[in-house]
Amino acid sequence: MDLILLSGNSKNTKNWIEEVEVKLKPLFNSTHVHGYSHWNTDNNNKIDLGLELKNLTDYLKGKEDYVIFAKSAGAVLTLKGIFEKKIFPLKCVLVGIPTLWCKEEQVPLEKFIKDYSITTVFIQKDNDPLGKADELKNLLKRNNVKNFKIVEIPGEDHHYEDLDQIKEIVKNLIQ
Repeated sequence: MDLILLSGNSKNTKNWIEEVEVKLKPLFNSTHVHGYSHWNTDNNNKIDLGLELKNLTDYLKGKEDYVIFAKSAGAVLTLKGIFEKKIFPLKCVLVGIPTLWCKEEQVPLEKFIKDYSITTVFIQKDNDPLGKADELKNLLKRNNVKNFKIVEIPGEDHHYEDLDQIKEIVKNLIQ
């Protein structure tokens, strides 16, 4: 089984996702950190979900048996790809779902997550400023999401630094 890692919107999250990759690498046959086009332009502040989904689907062509680990905007990209039936992960770990960012950017998160059923662990801080754990729970319940677990972590920021805890969560998911 392979692991595809998607970070958040900001190029600043690149180092973090690379640290996650190092931590999770022993659990998988191969790993791949997927970068974003806007990181290489002057428009370093906004992901183009359509373009990045095309780039991701191009990379995944012919690949099977993969898990997606994604944070924030990467998690939204993952949900969009699954909703549009363009990517087909076996399982997902989605960290820090940015419900507030989706509202502000008019990203139809509710549409993407409606009737979602891929086995998924959501990791969310109880007071993440981009999306509180309670907001995520309500979103999942309202949209008939199945086959999921929420790991709620105490905290008031959008940084998910406990890589040992993340590794344990991923390890339990893939066993």
